[in-house]
Amino acid sequence: MRFDTAVHLVSTGIAIRVSKVPEPSVLVAIEHDVRAALQHRPSERRRTRSVPVHLGDTVRVLEWIDIFD
Repeated sequence: MRFDTAVHLVSTGIAIRVSKVPEPSVLVAIEHDVRAALQHRPSERRRTRSVPVHLGDTVRVLEWIDIFD
């Protein structure tokens, strides 16, 4: 018998998906909007979560956006 033992990262909350690698200026704009959205979350725990920027429907994360950067 064989089993798939791979562990997949499941991110809860906000996740951003882009169809192609964004230009640096576009990524800065995305970061700005995400940080603004996180500051309005009702609980401190939800405000401090990092948000992944995924490439398409893959699990590949291009960048993590954190409110504290």
